[in-house]
Amino acid sequence: MPIVSIGYVDARGGVGVRWHPPDQRELVAIPPELLFHDPKIEADGEQESEAAQIIITAKPVALIQSAVENGWQSVSKPLQGAKIYSGTNPVARFQIKKSGMVYLACHFGYEGNSSGGWKEQTLSTDQFQQQGWIPVTDLLAGNGRVFLVFRRMCSKGESFQLRCNKYTEPLVILADNLPAEFDWKTTGF
Repeated sequence: MPIVSIGYVDARGGVGVRWHPPDQRELVAIPPELLFHDPKIEADGEQESEAAQIIITAKPVALIQSAVENGWQSVSKPLQGAKIYSGTNPVARFQIKKSGMVYLACHFGYEGNSSGGWKEQTLSTDQFQQQGWIPVTDLLAGNGRVFLVFRRMCSKGESFQLRCNKYTEPLVILADNLPAEFDWKTTGF
C-alpha cells in the first residue's frame, strides 16, 4: 500500500508537509516524531522519557499502524506514536535510569523446535505476570504475529534480561503520552 505525502509552500513562505496515513482518507500533518531526530536520544543508547528513563542498546522507532509487512497492522490508539525498541538478540536487556511506566510487547507464538536450550530461558505469560507485568492490549504485526502488551511500573536501578521466545525478544515500549494509571478497560482496547 503506497503512502501519499504532499509538500507545499504556505502563505508565509514556510514549507508544509502532509501525508495520507494508511488508515485515513484525508491528508493530515505528519507527526513530528516521524519527521525529526529526537535530541533526547543519545548515541550511547540512553533514552529520556517522562514515562521512564532507560538504558538500552536497541534504537527506537515510532510505533505506528502501517500496511507494510515489517510494520504493525493494528496498534491501539493510546500506543500510537510511542517509541518501540527492537534489537537483534532474542533477550531484551535494559536498565531503569528513572522510575516510570514501561511497556513490553511479547510474541508467544510458535517459532520453532525447542532444541538449543532456549526454552529454559523464556518466560510464559503467567511468569511475566508473577514478576509484576500486567497485560493491557495486543499489537498485530504486519506478518500476522500477535504480540501481547504488558505494562509495569519500574523503579530506578532495576535491570532486566527478559526472553519470551526463540527468536523474537520482548519489545520495550515507552509511551510519554499515557498517564501511569491509564484505564485500558474503559477505552475498549
